[in-house]
This record gives sequence, C-alpha cells and structure tokens, in this order.
Amino acid sequence: MVQEDGPGHINLLPDEMLALIMEFVVYQADLRELVNGRLPGILPDRYGTEPVVYQAPRISFVCKRWRAIALATPRLWAQLHLSWPDSAISTYFSRSSSVPLSLGINERSCIREGDNREFMEDLQPISPLQRMIQSLTASNSLHRICRLSIQWRGSLLGPDRMPPDLSAFIKSLLSQEVPAITPNLFQYHFMSTDYISRIYDSSLSLAHLPLLTDICLEWTSLRFILPSPCLLTDVYARCSQATETDVIRFLESCPLLENVVVHLSRFGFEDKEGSSNFDSKPEVIDRAPLPHLKSLEITWVDTRFAEDILAKFDIPSSASIRLSIARAELQSVITSLPSSILNVLVLAHILAIYVEHPGSADPDFELEFEASSYPRFKINFSDCRSPRNGRYHELSSSEEKRWRIAETKGLFEELTHLGPFEHLLSLSIRGRSVCGVESTIISLFFTQLPCVERISLRTIDGDPIITALSSITIPTTTLISTPSGDRTVISSTIKLPVPKLQFLNIRKAHFSRSLLERVLLDRENWAEEKFEVKTTPSKKRHWRAAARGDIDVSGKGAGRSVDRVWNQLKWEDYVEEGEDWTDTSYDYDDDSDEDNEDGRPEDEESTGNRRGSDEGYF
Repeated sequence: MVQEDGPGHINLLPDEMLALIMEFVVYQADLRELVNGRLPGILPDRYGTEPVVYQAPRISFVCKRWRAIALATPRLWAQLHLSWPDSAISTYFSRSSSVPLSLGINERSCIREGDNREFMEDLQPISPLQRMIQSLTASNSLHRICRLSIQWRGSLLGPDRMPPDLSAFIKSLLSQEVPAITPNLFQYHFMSTDYISRIYDSSLSLAHLPLLTDICLEWTSLRFILPSPCLLTDVYARCSQATETDVIRFLESCPLLENVVVHLSRFGFEDKEGSSNFDSKPEVIDRAPLPHLKSLEITWVDTRFAEDILAKFDIPSSASIRLSIARAELQSVITSLPSSILNVLVLAHILAIYVEHPGSADPDFELEFEASSYPRFKINFSDCRSPRNGRYHELSSSEEKRWRIAETKGLFEELTHLGPFEHLLSLSIRGRSVCGVESTIISLFFTQLPCVERISLRTIDGDPIITALSSITIPTTTLISTPSGDRTVISSTIKLPVPKLQFLNIRKAHFSRSLLERVLLDRENWAEEKFEVKTTPSKKRHWRAAARGDIDVSGKGAGRSVDRVWNQLKWEDYVEEGEDWTDTSYDYDDDSDEDNEDGRPEDEESTGNRRGSDEGYF
C-alpha cells in the first residue's frame, strides 16, 4: 500500500494527473465486466450474484490523499451497474454528481434484492432500474446517460418475461420523438436471446442519437435509419435476417468505421417472399472509402459476396479482414476464395495454414496471410459436405479423418498449382491431418517457395514435413517425332524445395532423428548454409527410436555422425507428451510460452482471479 509520505514516485504527480490515472484504471469498455469480473471466458452464475471488486472504493482506501482525490473526481463514480446492491448503487450515484453516466443493466436490475425463484412471479414495483429512471426523470437528468449496456438472457424471469419498465425504457430511448431523452448517448449495447420478443421492428431508427459511435446489437437486420452525419466507429451485429445488400448499404452509410463485426446466418434464411440472404445481389457501382477501418469481420458469406465486399470498398492496407466463407457442397478451399483474395495470396510474405481436427467446433480450414500494400487476411472455411439446409452427412470417426486428410491433400495440391509464391518468407502449418498427407505432395508445394526462410510446424508426426525438405526427383515424359515415328522419352527432373530455408520449428511434433540427419546432409549440398532447427526433445521418444535402431547413439556410423548434425539443433526444456491421434485428445494448444514466429497473436491468459468481496467498501 502506498503511503502519502513514502518514497513512491507516483505521489510526486499533481492531483489532476492522479485523477486521470484513476479514471483510466476503473474504466470498462464493456460494462458487462462490472458484474462479470471473473476469469476471462467464464460466464457468471445464473443469478449473477458473484462478488464484485469495486475499483473506485478500493482506490479511495489507499491513503488520505488518494481518498480526497477520488471523492473529488465524480467521473470515477459515474460507471455503475444496476444489478449491484442498493448501497453500492446509491453510493456511486450520489458521488457521480452531474457528470455523464454509464449504466449496465441485466435481469437482476429488474427484481428486488433477495428475491428467489419462488417469488419471481411477483416483480418488485420499485426495482433498481425503475428507481434509477425515477431519480433521473425527477431531476431532469436522463440526458446524463452517455453509455448504456443491456444484457437480457431471460434466465431469471423465464423466456418472454422482460418487465414493462425495461421494455418501456428501451422504447423511449429508441423513440424518434423530439427532444430525445438521451441525446448524449454514444454507446448502446443490447444483447438478448433469440426467443426474447423483439423490442423494435426491422427498421430501427437511430437518427435521433447524433453522437452514437459504438453499437452492439443481437438479432438485428442492419436496416437502420442512421443519423447524418453518421459517427459510428465500432459495430457488433449478430443478424437474424440481414441480406448481403443490407450489409453493404450499412457499411456505405458509416464512413468513419474502425472496428466492425457482422455475423450472418451460416445456412442462410428465406423471408416471406422466398428471398435468401445468399441469393441477394447487391449492386456494386462506385467504390466507397473506409479510410479509418482497422478490422472487419463478416461471418458467414459465400464466395460472390466476399468478392463484392472487396470490390465495393477501399480498405487501408493497415486493416485486418476476417471472412468466414460458407463453401458450396464439395467446393474446395482454394476455389471458394474470391479472385481478388487469390491475387493477394500469391503475393503474400507471411502465410499460415490451419487444419482443424474432425469434431472441432471451429471452421475446418483457415488461411491467414499478409502481403505488402494489402490488408491482412484471415479466411475461415466451413465444411463443404453440408448443404445449406444444415444437414451434415453422417460419417464415422475413421471416415471423418480420411475425409479431412483428403481435403488437406487437395489444399496442398491447389496451392502448388497456384504458385510460385516468390514473395513468401514465413510459412506456418498446423493440423493433425497434415501428417496424413504424402510427403511428395508437400514437397511439390515446397518447390513453389523459392524464398521461404522460416517454417513452423504444429502437428503430431513431423516426418512427412521433414521428408518433404529433401530434393525430389520427378519423372517426365517427352514425345519426340522421328522419321520412324513418334517416340516417348522418359527423363527425370530434380526439384529443390525451400532452398533458402534457415529456420525450422518442429516443436510438439514427433519425428525420426535419423531422418532429420539424412535431410540435413542432403540439403548441405544445395540449400542455404545457415540452418537452425527448434525442437522439444523427449527422452521417451529418444529411447524408443534407439530401440528401433534409427539412432546411432555411439556416433560411430559411416559418414557424419548424428551427434555432429544434432549440434545444429536448438534444444528446449523436455516436455512429456502423448502421440496418439484419438477422438478425445486435445489439439496441442498448451504451449503458451512458445515463441510466436508467424505473427499469429496468442490468446490472452488470465493472470489471476479478479473476484473479490463487496463487503465494507462503503
């Protein structure tokens, strides 16, 4: 704990600077975190009553000076959730004075404290939400609301039980009556389940909210009436009946967009006239600029719509684009890519190929690549065996594996025909199915990578990839015309895969030590001299290989010994791991300490439990 007269340098700062730092510490971009303050990715319990850490009171307990600063900074208390205990809400509200308010609302905001499921049929007349609305209305202060987050899942009151006070409040917010009750609202998040009755119709008007910059809506159609000028920068929309035309028109109307996430139905939908979101054909006439765009994510789209998006908008090269493509039945990965994205793929200097194992909830394939002067692309691909009515072909576990291996093989063959990739410098390959592809197929793909310097492999068996690094002899036939007739001449061509490779990362993969030695000796004659291998050695793997006779442990074999070649390898700490591909085995994602060579961001991990007690802060 910092003492007022202690040596801490932070106490040398003026009060105004300390107040700004305090505001930065307590700020929550997502107001749901005011009650969901658990470990990332863990939802609150069904009643939402888990302990909450109140940051502002904590800061005020540090020392006398900090308490004086905290109490004199109303903005520190202007962020509150109406599911908190009444004492906490009252304290925050009174200390916030008249500054703009950020309100979070969920199911518990509409019932009295201490209610249990036996009394939920009888809603409390004066709920925390209703009490807040009455207080703001009585003081003519509804205009103070600048951020609003409503999360309604119906878990407490049952489906279709949104109380009248909340429904009326939301309708008044979205009413076009003049004057608007919340003209300063700039963030509006409304999350609800699909079985909750719709509060607004398909044409939602936001024209009376001129300062709105951040919206998050579920089960919407994107047919908004937007203010002019539109200041929207951050959009998250989970669409129930939005067509591709709706998406393009919406993006056209928001020139200041920075971060956009739009989720469309994976299998499409049909309206009353029988029109489908996959069948709509938006007109692409003039290109519209999105100069401030940082990230764009749209799921799910077909090939044509992805092409229309790229043809319609000028997107900065600093942006990142993520598309989830719903492949047509039996459509391959590469043929489902729009032509404009294929052109960028060939020019990429970074490429990552991810193949999910059968049974995973994630998309089957993912390509992530980046080329100079183009946005960074991340493309997901759905299962191509399912028609758009959502019915999958039933396959056994072994059939699923064979199908995925066949698709992976087809992907490498298509990439081979698409090459050469003359600008590619870094390649990452990840997936269990990769080890089932013949090394010849992978080697032919590697021959199309003349400039690749780094390869990172994440699979169970690394032998096919290691074998593919050796020179390959390809038989060719030539038809020669002679006076005595046509004659077929059979010859062979030697091709050299990734000749400039300098770094190979095969951590978490099993491989044969003698095979790696032979490949290193072969590449010594024609490849880049500087070569480094990064691996995770396993004692169990070493002795098993020695028992098979694959390793010359003594180093007395003919030619160069294994140990001399092995000195080139960069050893890491020993990690014990399994090696069988089973239906229940996890997909080797537990090495968060591994270097991230391909630029793919690692998932954030929690540094501790943020739960705390709400006792004694006030």
